[in-house]
Amino acid sequence: MNIRIYSIVLFLSLIFFGGACVNKQKQSSTKEFPEDFIKTLTHKDTVAMIGLTTVCMDTLQAGKIDDALNLIYCVRNDTLVPLSEETKAELKRQFERFPVKQYHLESFQINGYSTNSVKYVVQFKEKSTLPNTIKLTFNPIWIEDAWYLTLKNN
Repeated sequence: MNIRIYSIVLFLSLIFFGGACVNKQKQSSTKEFPEDFIKTLTHKDTVAMIGLTTVCMDTLQAGKIDDALNLIYCVRNDTLVPLSEETKAELKRQFERFPVKQYHLESFQINGYSTNSVKYVVQFKEKSTLPNTIKLTFNPIWIEDAWYLTLKNN
């Protein structure tokens, strides 16, 4: 039961703290034209998107939480910005409480420049009779011919 409560708290924390960002850096001036954008993507672009999320997950699994959090951004007022120090600290506590022991890709969708989804199932505890998995969803965004990681719902 406690594991389930912790899973819910982690999920809600990711949603809540994912939105607390510092303002500045890359401007996202790309408007959403999903059909045109999706038609221009190649297999290489899709592999790059999944690869970026996999690097982040591998980094988390290796216990390098700070390095993984440095790969994640948020969008504030159409501007791509790094996570705030407060957000990084909260996410770090959550990943320390629920470390990535194993993970697998559950699904991904490309819907436009900034409305995408890459969902992982994360096992945070070795074999257990209690639930020991949570889901982590990235929202990769495309700016200036490159993918950047954000968390879903930030």
